[in-house]
Amino acid sequence: MSEPMQVIESIEELLFAEQRRLACLGIALVAAATAGNAKTTRARWIELRAALAVHVESEDRFLIPAFARRRPKEARALLAEHRLIRDRVKEIDAAFARNAEPGKAIRAFVDEVNAHARHEGRVLYSHCDGWLDDGERVLLMTYREDASNASSAASSSSTFTGFVK
Repeated sequence: MSEPMQVIESIEELLFAEQRRLACLGIALVAAATAGNAKTTRARWIELRAALAVHVESEDRFLIPAFARRRPKEARALLAEHRLIRDRVKEIDAAFARNAEPGKAIRAFVDEVNAHARHEGRVLYSHCDGWLDDGERVLLMTYREDASNASSAASSSSTFTGFVK
């Protein structure tokens, strides 16, 4: 990165916009799976998986630790949801590896991610701007940009494993 990043005004706005993008990716994934288009389903899965990996990892690294200092019980609940999401990703990846059609699993996964997003929106996003100073914001945004670039490049290969922790 050659130029310093601009400090963004609202992390809350960024995260809600990202949730909307993830929801749209989920809708496209379910539509492809429902239509029985294996190639498109796999492509939509890789796209959602890559975007979700950056989203979840950036929250785990930057937002949830700040949240845990204020609300440890709720932070543990969000981390547990992230573990569940990672487990579901592994299950769906395994289905694709077996050349199985994970249509039902995909629909359930998208529903789980959407429920998790609503939970995060209620308990985390509306507070995160007040918890992070400008330096932490820059670290968060730098990580997200670098991780997004790396996952976008890696997701075009069939060996993308960036999500599994």
